[in-house]
Amino acid sequence: MTNPSEHEVSFYVEGEPVPKQSFRMLEKRSGKTHGYADSKVTSWQKTIGYQANQYFPEKLTGKLKVTLRFFLSNNRVIDLDNLTKCVLDGLKGIAFKDDCQVCEMILSKVVDKHHPGVYIEVGKLDEYRCAYSDPDKRIGIDGKEPEWKE
Repeated sequence: MTNPSEHEVSFYVEGEPVPKQSFRMLEKRSGKTHGYADSKVTSWQKTIGYQANQYFPEKLTGKLKVTLRFFLSNNRVIDLDNLTKCVLDGLKGIAFKDDCQVCEMILSKVVDKHHPGVYIEVGKLDEYRCAYSDPDKRIGIDGKEPEWKE
């Protein structure tokens, strides 16, 4: 890959995807509380970041699109948004500066008992697809400017 800002990058990370749920708080005997991150979450984020480093010599800029396809080893109940948070946090600072750059996402999860992991695709949004975010260029499905109700 020559320049990541001109390409769509895709790769697969092996391992059981780990959801990132709300920040956890512990109360000590003294009555004070402090937050902590689950070690499984931290480890999975580092794995994502390590793999991403191989594909992103520099951070992508501008508005981005991300596709995440999760392959879970069982049918456990897991929220797709929690799986997504962990991956985006693992990519942050490597594939892009901040996940607020992500303007479009395609997400899915399926069971694959033999090959758990996540397929990750990150690319720049083209001008047409960014049109909805610019108030002067907003278009509806029919090509006409949508009516915005406030």
